[in-house]
Amino acid sequence: MVTNISKRLSRDSKNNHHFNYIHKKSVMIGLIFALSLILRLAHFTDMKHNNPISDIPIVDSGEYIKTAEYILNKNFFGTPTASYWHPPLYYYFIAIIYKIAGKSLDAIKLLQILMDSLNVLMVLFIAKIIFDRTVAIFSALLYAIYLPLVYYSSEILPPILMITLLLFSTVSLLKFTQKTKNENVNVWWLIIASISFGFLIITQPTFAFALVFISIWLTISLSRRSISKPLRYLILFTVTSLIPTALVSARNYFVAREPVLISYNGGINFYIGNNADVYSTLSVRPGFEWDKLLMTAYVEERITNFADQSNFWYKKGIEFILQHPLNWLWLMVKKTVIFFNAYEFPRNFDLGFFCKYSFINKLPILRLNIALPLGLSAIIVLLFGFSKIPNKGEIILILLLIFSYSFSIILTFVVGRYRLPVIPFLIILAAYYIVIILRGLKYKNYPWILKLILLLTALAVFTHIKFFRTTFPYKIPTSFTYTQIGRALLSAGKFEQAYYYLQKGMALPQDRSTYEIYYNLAEYYRKLDSTEEAIVYYKKAFMLNPEFYDALNALGFQYKKIGEYDSAIYYLNKAKELARWHGGIFFNLADCYLFKNETQKALEILESFRIFCPSPHPVISEGLGKLYMKFGKWEKACKNFEEEIRFPQGYDIPVEIYNLLGICYYRKNQIQKAKKIWAMGLKKDPSYEPIRRNLIYFSE
Repeated sequence: MVTNISKRLSRDSKNNHHFNYIHKKSVMIGLIFALSLILRLAHFTDMKHNNPISDIPIVDSGEYIKTAEYILNKNFFGTPTASYWHPPLYYYFIAIIYKIAGKSLDAIKLLQILMDSLNVLMVLFIAKIIFDRTVAIFSALLYAIYLPLVYYSSEILPPILMITLLLFSTVSLLKFTQKTKNENVNVWWLIIASISFGFLIITQPTFAFALVFISIWLTISLSRRSISKPLRYLILFTVTSLIPTALVSARNYFVAREPVLISYNGGINFYIGNNADVYSTLSVRPGFEWDKLLMTAYVEERITNFADQSNFWYKKGIEFILQHPLNWLWLMVKKTVIFFNAYEFPRNFDLGFFCKYSFINKLPILRLNIALPLGLSAIIVLLFGFSKIPNKGEIILILLLIFSYSFSIILTFVVGRYRLPVIPFLIILAAYYIVIILRGLKYKNYPWILKLILLLTALAVFTHIKFFRTTFPYKIPTSFTYTQIGRALLSAGKFEQAYYYLQKGMALPQDRSTYEIYYNLAEYYRKLDSTEEAIVYYKKAFMLNPEFYDALNALGFQYKKIGEYDSAIYYLNKAKELARWHGGIFFNLADCYLFKNETQKALEILESFRIFCPSPHPVISEGLGKLYMKFGKWEKACKNFEEEIRFPQGYDIPVEIYNLLGICYYRKNQIQKAKKIWAMGLKKDPSYEPIRRNLIYFSE
């Protein structure tokens, strides 16, 4: 009896001890999750107060918002005449949030903050499976306090969505293999993993490269677990992962009539990182420089759709590789070093400009310069001691994801936010390295600790060196940052704030982007109807950059506005010589001749655009269509309006064009075609009265 009671007390004591252990771990995990949430919310709040453009999406963020609004308000499949420019899942992610929460940027950011805090739990789960509970806790803590992720959780950009999908897919894949033994297979975890990875590919297409290695790993893993016919699971995983890509490709083909796999920015991205002057292409910023680069395809070849444009850039990049293989191999070495360098390389905007005012930036929390050497040191230790470590299969999966994705980015071009998806795995490895050092101290294995510290020190030095400074842009010119802030504030109608930041930019020493400060000051004065001041600053912008055709075009427009047509023609002709592919310049020039009642000259100007740039341009087609209507040349007017609708090149064709084309058909006695095109216009805008009246008239 006493013995039974003793056994029971002993068992209860063990159960209580286990319960207390679980309770302590749960509390710790809860605290780490709360810390992650608090840091991200604190940064979000600081940016609301310190960043004047936190609620004004710019560059890629602006494109994501614009397309999401189009999807929500006009067409679920996006712009009906163009393939997707960016991989599309993030468009629909925003559209869904807008549908549920209304048009709220804060709702997007707050959801991303919650998602990234939940990512802490997935990092913990993965680390626990691969290593142990201690490494898992350290991994979760490091992820929670990793500064760049805190920054990006409040940005309208896809990295947080990418990381969430990648971690969810990895967790599901590990769940599948963990629960798979002999013939006991839980296939639902595999389906969840493949769907998540499929969504990841249409968020960041370079992950398609990793799919090959994951599929091979899955086959080997199933074979080792004595699962018969692993090929069927491989096919299930691969095919299901590719379904989202297939749907996007089908959308691009049937809606836009273009054979674009996912998005058509792939070609230009490939070329940016694979050419003879990568420094220049990486330095190109949104605005004049970007437009000039992008229009190369229109200048050199006839481009009739976005698929051709993307293929043009792929072709140029591949030509460089084939013609200069040794230069390209050296470039790949340089990009590899840059990828594993401890600096956050900006692309379109200096994210750290306002983040330095954030409260969390003043805290001594984790940055890449610490996480990277720790993670890389762990990889080296694991590779050299691979035969002695448990869970080899799971570690191989993580290493495959790191290296396959890293290679896919190195193959294109390296920029800060594209490196983020490997960070969760590097953080897990960094946590492992910290734990083995601590365990070495516990067991007083000082020679082993010394080796670990020497390795870490060597990698820390290596990753902190700014290699290739003359051939890789480490930072954005400060004046460009002020330009973007000023431009965004101008677009939002916040003129006083815009002027303040533009003046701050003016006070800086001149750099390669100062001319845009002057241009945006001119835009400021134009919006205030101060034409004379606007003209002065447009001229200053052009003097700083004699290739800046946008300033000349704006000068021409301002002179046209005040009736000085000869001056307008002078500047527009200069602009035309610099940018013969720029339809807006030709349109403004033709408009000046129309004001001078020289209709034939205006017609000749617009027709000459086709000589310099044979690709269809909707602005030119519209101008020619309207002019030929003036001359009563209905056949030529029809041809131009049809071309504008057929090749919109990303423009949202106004419903007026459908009305004018219908009138041209009517003049040609093609009444049924007129009705058909008017019906298309009315579908685009049911409230457009001219078309409604025409359809009512011809129905009577």
